Amino acid sequence: MRKVLLFICILPPLLAGSQDLTESTPISITKNWSQEPDGYTYPIRIKVPTEAVPSEGFPVCILLHGNG
Repeated sequence: MRKVLLFICILPPLLAGSQDLTESTPISITKNWSQEPDGYTYPIRIKVPTEAVPSEGFPVCILLHGNG
């Protein structure tokens, strides 16, 4: 639950600017904990469709995978 809240709190400000989101847009989340004191940067993969946007928009899938 904490990771989901972190994702919800961090992602909207990153996307709120006027910058277009592309597959090469750099987005990163780095966390540290006792076993990883220098931090770990989580890889984020973005897939942006290249076809025309349908009137109902594109479906969105956000997959968060973790242990716990």
